[in-house]
Amino acid sequence: MKEFLKLPSPNSTHPNAWKRNIIHVLLIFASCFGFLIYIPSVYLAWQQKLGEVVILDTLALLLVWFLLLLPNRFYKPKSYFFLSLVFTLGCLLYTKIGLGGGGILWLFLVPVFCGIFLNQTFAFWGWGVVSICVFSGILFAHYQIWAEPSVTPFQILVIGSNFTFLCGILTFLVITILKNSEMELKTKRTHSSPKEDE
Repeated sequence: MKEFLKLPSPNSTHPNAWKRNIIHVLLIFASCFGFLIYIPSVYLAWQQKLGEVVILDTLALLLVWFLLLLPNRFYKPKSYFFLSLVFTLGCLLYTKIGLGGGGILWLFLVPVFCGIFLNQTFAFWGWGVVSICVFSGILFAHYQIWAEPSVTPFQILVIGSNFTFLCGILTFLVITILKNSEMELKTKRTHSSPKEDE
C-alpha cells in the first residue's frame, strides 16, 4: 500500500516530476472520494433508469483503481486515460441529465487538465471543444431531449457564455503559471550544471 501512495521527490529537477506527482495525487483522491460519490450517484441513476450512467460510473471507478496500481513511470498513459475519463463522464452526464447533473463541472476540468498534462495547444483545443459541447445544450433544450422541460435555449446560451469565459480565464492562468514554473526549473538546472562539472 505504501508503494501506491509513495510520491516522487518534490525536489527533483526532472521536468515531468511534478506531473507525476499531480496525476498520482489526483488518482488517490479519485479512488478514495470517488467510491463515496459512486454509491449515491449509481443509486440516483438507477432510480432514473439511466443504465448507461451506472455502467460508465462503475467502469470509471475500476479504471481509476487500475491506473493507481500502475507504476509512476507510466504517468503519460495515466494522464491520457484520466483525461479521457473526465471528458467522457462530462459528455454523458451533460447529454443525459442536463444542467441538473455534474456533467458541466466535469467538462470544466478538461482544458485545465490538458494544460497540466499535455501542452498549451491541447489546452486551447480542449477549451474550444468543451465550450461547443456546452452550447450544444441549446439543441437538447429546443428539442426537449432533456428531462428538464423548463430549460430554455436562451438559458443555455447565457450559461454557455459564462462557462466559456470562466473556463478560458482559468485555463489561461494555469498555462501561465506552468510556463513560469518550467522556466524556473530550466534556470535551476542550468545553474546547477556548471557546479556539477566543477
